[in-house]
Amino acid sequence: RKIIVLRLPKDDIVLSRDDGLSGSTVSWHDELFTKNPRKTLREILRTNEIGKYVTTATVKSVETNPRWYYVVCAVCEKTVHPIEENPGDEEGPVMFDCLQCNRNVTEVLAKFKLVLLITDDSTEEAKFLIFDNIAYPFLNKTADELAEEVAEDDDSVLPRTLNDLIGKTLLFKMGVTSKNLKSRKSTFIVDIVTDDEVIIEQFLTQNLSKDATISYADDASQCSIMKNGNNKRLGVMDDGVVNKRRH
Repeated sequence: RKIIVLRLPKDDIVLSRDDGLSGSTVSWHDELFTKNPRKTLREILRTNEIGKYVTTATVKSVETNPRWYYVVCAVCEKTVHPIEENPGDEEGPVMFDCLQCNRNVTEVLAKFKLVLLITDDSTEEAKFLIFDNIAYPFLNKTADELAEEVAEDDDSVLPRTLNDLIGKTLLFKMGVTSKNLKSRKSTFIVDIVTDDEVIIEQFLTQNLSKDATISYADDASQCSIMKNGNNKRLGVMDDGVVNKRRH
């Protein structure tokens, strides 16, 4: 789906999915500040309602078991699994079974599947899941790049970029699903995440200024958000995907 960027009066920027549906225009300002209820982690964990919520929380740790990435076929980008090596084949490339392509492949990519253990002033803890289409532009690094950094290390060793998230306060838009209601220990999927201190402070004071502009980045499914000339990190997903990269 093509993402259209529109400018409204008073510099209110909106993101629109060109999917032929009415009512598909949404602004990141509305998503974070007006459209979705703000809740503490305690309120999120105790809610009995499926929905989207916005919260601030501090990263306590980044999960390494399961790993923070998964492997996909470089052609179809479907999940693949390594094939057990036969004796004497240790010198050859690792083979992966791709069910989509119906063949064994050696060209694969790593994709983010970050699970963050987060906490806030309510002292509650929860696990937030951030997929590749949000994590990649937010971190400004591909999972392949980070996996290469720790290729020779134990799986418990985090790349520096991920380790640097620990202790940071982030602003999230996330969802509560029926699965979350059945099990309070299940992970919550993140739609938007930012570490922009100005946006977070404005969220905490509920006083967002209108001095933001949005412009296209690399392609029609990506845009960048610039405040006062300084690029901050923002990953956004809303059916269609709008990803912000730091330059």
